[in-house]
Amino acid sequence: MKRAAVLVVTGPCATGKTTLVRQLVPRLGRPLLAKDDFKELLFDHLGVSDRDASRRLGVAAFELIWLMADRLVRAGSACIIEYPAHEGAYLGAGIQRLRADGAAVALLELSASPAAIVERVERRARDGTRHPLHHDHELIGELSRAVAPFGAGLGADRYRLVRTDDFAGLDPDEIAAWAGAT
Repeated sequence: MKRAAVLVVTGPCATGKTTLVRQLVPRLGRPLLAKDDFKELLFDHLGVSDRDASRRLGVAAFELIWLMADRLVRAGSACIIEYPAHEGAYLGAGIQRLRADGAAVALLELSASPAAIVERVERRARDGTRHPLHHDHELIGELSRAVAPFGAGLGADRYRLVRTDDFAGLDPDEIAAWAGAT
């Protein structure tokens, strides 16, 4: 029996994860499990009063991702997971959980310079396109520090790092071909 193929796309805030996975879904024909989708839905129904409550919704969203991914993998189905880099501990454990269920996991890590990330977050704050749950603009100080790539040691079957400072090297067709080989 062929192993269920799971593509995990991770990286810091504003590195292009959502933009890329939305292009990969139709190319790969796989369902998408995205932390922000789950967290925003929980927020819309439950609300949050502060950042601590928002973090708790984030933890619940992570648990929902792994629950749904486990179910898909056990049914032999492939999927794409969008996962923020700041939750590396959860990500490593999730990858190991999926591999234990028999999945073939490819990890694509996106990375950009702190200057590019800050510029994108500031643009999001100005244009108002982000869901009201997100407070990325409050994290500018944290985002202005470089985030070192971390995915190579998380135990995926395949790993790739892509820089997205200018998105010139981000070819969705080529990435879909790489991910489809999983």
